[in-house]
Amino acid sequence: MDKTEELVQEMLGRVLSDAQQEAANLLIDLSGSITPIISSLWTSYKIGKLKKRLDIVEPELRKIKEMLDKKENDLFYKQEVFPLILKYIHDEDEDEKVNIYINGFKHTVDEDIEDMEKIYHFYDVLAQLRISDIVRLCKKFVPGKKLKLDTDFPDIKRYEEDQEYREELREKEDIEVYIDNKLIRLGIVKVIQEDPLEKLTKGMQGRTLTRSRSKTEYKLSSFGRRFVNFFAVED
Repeated sequence: MDKTEELVQEMLGRVLSDAQQEAANLLIDLSGSITPIISSLWTSYKIGKLKKRLDIVEPELRKIKEMLDKKENDLFYKQEVFPLILKYIHDEDEDEKVNIYINGFKHTVDEDIEDMEKIYHFYDVLAQLRISDIVRLCKKFVPGKKLKLDTDFPDIKRYEEDQEYREELREKEDIEVYIDNKLIRLGIVKVIQEDPLEKLTKGMQGRTLTRSRSKTEYKLSSFGRRFVNFFAVED
């Protein structure tokens, strides 16, 4: 038994023991139904998919376990939260997101969060984001500040002469629009609603408006700020 396998067994504790004995330990999934998943997760771990991912974050998991061993309610995090996170890591398509799931686990323990609905919601949203979505979210948004989602200014001469370059830019813009709409749909980002009186005043000014003023503006929602803080790495 290697160190990661030993650590996971210690973290799961009785949950894993029951699963091995009964071959169907029960965990409430996101829909509220009861699903036998620990045994299948452990089988996957043995096969290697889950193990490879956990090997990468083994140092972080060990630190979390040390934190949990000092808590009176450690069984809640080990037997309810940790299996949930294992399920998400197992189902995840992108290896690069594994550290983000673990960051959320650490935050949950640090902040003594015991509201499972809150934990479910954050992880459910994270599972729906791809790395490209997260990169755009981190690049374009800072909590409390308004940012315009403008693309990089193109090479005008090349844009006029190179059709392939034009198509690349259009495709990039289309993808960015898709991601922005996805972030809005998930409640992470919201459109800034302009004050009607200010909008009317701008309309009366007419030609004094700059081109950038006509662009839609976005900012993190209150949920988006909490979501970022939940999974962010501490400075």
